[in-house]
Amino acid sequence: MLVGDRCIQAADGLVNRLCLLVAGSARTCHPSMPRVEEGVAMKAPLGSALVAMALLAGCARDVGEQYVGKWVDVKSEKHVLSIEHNGESFIIRDTQPELFGNGVKTRNHPALLTKGVLQVSNGVGTVNYAIDEATGKLSTGDTEYTRVK
Repeated sequence: MLVGDRCIQAADGLVNRLCLLVAGSARTCHPSMPRVEEGVAMKAPLGSALVAMALLAGCARDVGEQYVGKWVDVKSEKHVLSIEHNGESFIIRDTQPELFGNGVKTRNHPALLTKGVLQVSNGVGTVNYAIDEATGKLSTGDTEYTRVK
């Protein structure tokens, strides 16, 4: 089960519980919910609603969690991406050897998660970072990275 699926299920359960507490019937709030007998609403534990809300708060942080970590270019061990949460978005720290010289250079790229894909906008266009479900590798289309454990 995907993280997003767990969050959706928790949200559906939370809506049902809150409707029971407030309206006395889940169907009053959401037409697809089954009817509930009068008086049952007050018996629904408030603790369950609070736990569901806490779970949902954690779900927001889980979105995109599969990208967070260190990734190494399959063609060059010295080219490393470090992907981190940056508030509501992400930051990709791209470290690679300099063209002329012995040093390395790190560039920080702000990234947004859009429809399950990390996107970095640059002056020319947008670079998409997606995880190939078959291989588990991070890909931009031109470059592939493997996760560092």
